[in-house]
Amino acid sequence: KNVALLLGAASVPTLAGCKAAMQGDGTLSGDAFKTLAAVADTIIPVTDTPGALAAKVPELLNGLLRDWASDQTRTDLAGVVDAIAKAAQDAHKKPFAELDAATRLKSLTAFEAEALKDGPPPKVKPTGLAAMAKGKPVMNPAYVKLKGLIINLYYNSEIAMTKELVYEHVPGPFVASMKVTPETRPFAGPGPQ
Repeated sequence: KNVALLLGAASVPTLAGCKAAMQGDGTLSGDAFKTLAAVADTIIPVTDTPGALAAKVPELLNGLLRDWASDQTRTDLAGVVDAIAKAAQDAHKKPFAELDAATRLKSLTAFEAEALKDGPPPKVKPTGLAAMAKGKPVMNPAYVKLKGLIINLYYNSEIAMTKELVYEHVPGPFVASMKVTPETRPFAGPGPQ
């Protein structure tokens, strides 16, 4: 549901819809898709656990843009991918996808710092729950949406659920005290009660 909200979809894609989103060409192609894949890999790289590429986040996001996103969301997210590519080209004279991992991180960090600067106040100030959900205005809300989608798609993938998170069927057993070790992983969901 979070992914659908970030995409601006009117309805929530089913599991079958997500599988279908991985088939065929997506909205982004060529260099734009390579940039999206490099951005996803920079945000969630391979560490001691699989990264966004192993979870096929770029393919799924690209298909969801094609099948589920509103026209405005599709335009906004394609625009931010293009802006990331342009910033890298301007700063490093190379496409974002061709930069080494350290330079990509440096480039994306600089882009994010600009994107998250305080933006202009909304014309109509939201109230209540809408104000809480909206958060503070930033210069590039499309970047926030893109990053949120990458993170949501990764942490809702089978790979993340099985290799990085601990799945605890709810209701699980009561655990009064858990020993935390370097091997302890976060729980997907509410965790032990």
